[in-house]
Amino acid sequence: MKKIITGIAVILLMALAFTACQKDNKIPSKTEPKNQSIYVQNGRMIFKNTDVFYQHLSWIFKNQDNPQLIEQFNNNLGLKSMMSIYNTGINMENESDFISYRKKFPNAFYPVKIDSSIFYELPASIGLAYLSNKNGIFQVGKDICRITFNHFLEIRNGDESKIPLLLSSKKEISGNSIFISSTHGTLKYAKQYSYKTNYFSRKKRIVARLYTELINGGIGTFEEYSVRTTSQRKRFGIWWQRRISAIGVGWDQGYCRDVAGNIHNIQAYYDQRANKADIKRIVLQATYTVDNSRSSCLAKHYGNDGGNIRWINNDEIFP
Repeated sequence: MKKIITGIAVILLMALAFTACQKDNKIPSKTEPKNQSIYVQNGRMIFKNTDVFYQHLSWIFKNQDNPQLIEQFNNNLGLKSMMSIYNTGINMENESDFISYRKKFPNAFYPVKIDSSIFYELPASIGLAYLSNKNGIFQVGKDICRITFNHFLEIRNGDESKIPLLLSSKKEISGNSIFISSTHGTLKYAKQYSYKTNYFSRKKRIVARLYTELINGGIGTFEEYSVRTTSQRKRFGIWWQRRISAIGVGWDQGYCRDVAGNIHNIQAYYDQRANKADIKRIVLQATYTVDNSRSSCLAKHYGNDGGNIRWINNDEIFP
């Protein structure tokens, strides 16, 4: 029996284009937002209010297959995003180079060990990583927020003197008027809720993973579903990422039903990149309550290693 995952809706995959009333998917817009209510101050992106924040998340979603456009917008504001930092590191082939790079940006990578693999996870969802700084910090109105692999933290009164506390342990933060909530509930591997493999050979494979991440606080409730394909090689008994000829991810046409009974269509999508080790895409951003037991969309994962092709299909996005 599938469980109901609560969230709250802004955007449905390829469905809403800044208006809550639309339910069918739209062709992504490729233009930069002209909103003057977004700026960077003291190294963090600041949004005038929640409407501007959610509109920007929607724009990121619509342009996720054009990361250069999103990063150009960030660069124009003077922000080096967590996503930019992560993408640079995660596709490094030389392990010693990656280790040195990770030491420079420790809050942009979170190590997780699964099935003799070391995965360096993105601490934030894709949407939030594009608007967060290297420490996962951004601001909406007076809410100064930080997203980590396990928690969502908020300073709700705009007190900048408390920002260093956002980088402290949960125990140190306690009692300092900083609100903390979990980003993944009871999922065993945090945001990840599906993990599958297909092998090129004994020491080469692709891994398929599905994620969901929840933020719940003063800026509202927001949930993001995403799918990911990763290429790996086995060295010294450990699975590490490696670049291959092409890596791809997508999903078939599906639907999402909220608890009120409304049905939202999910348009089929597929993207692949050459000479990469990893690809991850947003399927759904939501601010409504999703009824997983009455929703369905099947993901597919692709790897091409010099003409040796592997697929992982029928990966249910709504568990």
